[in-house]
Amino acid sequence: MTLIFDDHKFPYRVPIACINEPTRYLPSEIEMLEYGEKPEEVTFEGLKIRTAGEDDYVFDTSNYSLVSDIKTMYLDATDRSDFDIDHCIFLFGGKKLDNQRPLYSIFNMDSEMVII
Repeated sequence: MTLIFDDHKFPYRVPIACINEPTRYLPSEIEMLEYGEKPEEVTFEGLKIRTAGEDDYVFDTSNYSLVSDIKTMYLDATDRSDFDIDHCIFLFGGKKLDNQRPLYSIFNMDSEMVII
C-alpha cells in the first residue's frame, strides 16, 4: 500500500497498481463475453503474475482455466498454499478478476499478459 494525496490534500492508501496507468483497459462488463460462449481452447504461454517486491511468476495454462485455478497455482508456487484464495486479489486491465470467471471471458487476455 502506498500513501497518496488528492488535490485537497486528503490522504489515501492505495495499492501500487492503482497509481501507475495500466497498459490497456478492459471494456465494461457489457462488452465481455458471456460465460456460455466458449471459444476454441488455446494455451496461454507465459502468463505472468506480478507482485510488488518479488519476482514475476510465469505459468502456462488453458483459456478454460478459472481465475481461482490461477490463484491456486500462484499460491502453491509461492509457498502460500495455506492462504485463502478469496484474500488473493488479481487485477487485469484496471479491473478486479472474479474467482469464478474463466480466462476466455476476459477481453484481450492473451499469452504473455501480466496480472497484478
